Amino acid sequence: ALINDLLDVSAIEAGHLTMEMREVDLGAYLTEAHRNNALMAKSKSIELILEVPEALPKVSMDPGRIDQVINNLITNAIKFSLPKSRIVLRVVLLEGAVAISVTDQGQGIPREEISKIFQYFGRTNVLPTAGEKSTGLGLAIAKRMVEAHGGKIGVESEPGKGSTFTFTLPLKPF
Repeated sequence: ALINDLLDVSAIEAGHLTMEMREVDLGAYLTEAHRNNALMAKSKSIELILEVPEALPKVSMDPGRIDQVINNLITNAIKFSLPKSRIVLRVVLLEGAVAISVTDQGQGIPREEISKIFQYFGRTNVLPTAGEKSTGLGLAIAKRMVEAHGGKIGVESEPGKGSTFTFTLPLKPF
């Protein structure tokens, strides 16, 4: 995984990131992402909840690249959350876009450290709750992947109350 992350960083920095865009049923896609991550959450006694509206439009995206984003956000939420808490994977339809978020009840990120997290090798002083490892590459790569899709990513966080990472994907006519 670390080698793949470093290869992605190299491709991003060289301007050679390849994208395989296609039309995706977002509801089915997020259901699968939820299923793929639920076991990891359960192994730490964390409930992973999926909130998806009934009718979502199809989205043009590179499923493999957005997998990297979603899996990173969920994995981080699990790393920094305590057992018996909840993580919510949610999608909301906006005008001209969809917003996908991952909300945890974890430790939160101090305001003065938020600027670090989307930088390569950027880390905060917040420690994973079970000693999990981190390279400091995941969120930086996620940011570049979202931006390559024409979207944006951000975080709202409060120490002791958790974090919500949200990214948008534009809706383009097919």
